[in-house]
Amino acid sequence: MADAVFVVAVTAPDETVERLAHALTRPHWAPYLGRRACVPDEPFLLRPHVTDPEEELRTRVPLSRTPPRTPHADGQHTETITVEFLTEHPPSTGEPANPAPTDVIDVNDVPVSFAPHGRSHTGRRIHRTQVPVPRSLAGPPHTLLQRLIEYAHPEESA
Repeated sequence: MADAVFVVAVTAPDETVERLAHALTRPHWAPYLGRRACVPDEPFLLRPHVTDPEEELRTRVPLSRTPPRTPHADGQHTETITVEFLTEHPPSTGEPANPAPTDVIDVNDVPVSFAPHGRSHTGRRIHRTQVPVPRSLAGPPHTLLQRLIEYAHPEESA
């Protein structure tokens, strides 16, 4: 998973989001992803206050890929590209008459016990769907870090 990019949107009461944002900006221990050698890159927290996190992901957060070069039959590029989204609740994207197809996946990743010799997990369901997002969010991978910094700190990049 080296060089992988993940963006997570969290919805919760304001007090919980505030506590999470504070913990991410001033961690007690150095954060790592799975192993201590896997240190996340900056910015670790993009924006602590967003009215609609799902809409933010679909319309404003930069993507870590180069847009595909496949034009339509008329020679023009599409205005959107498709991105895979994983959600804990059935997605509300798409029009009610034509919702985006969704796969339901059962994963066994909710910790029940952290006992050294008796760790156990229980399951949960996640929903995987393909969502069209603006093509303008994509860009060459080597520019992603700068684009994320500009997204996280719009007042500094203006």
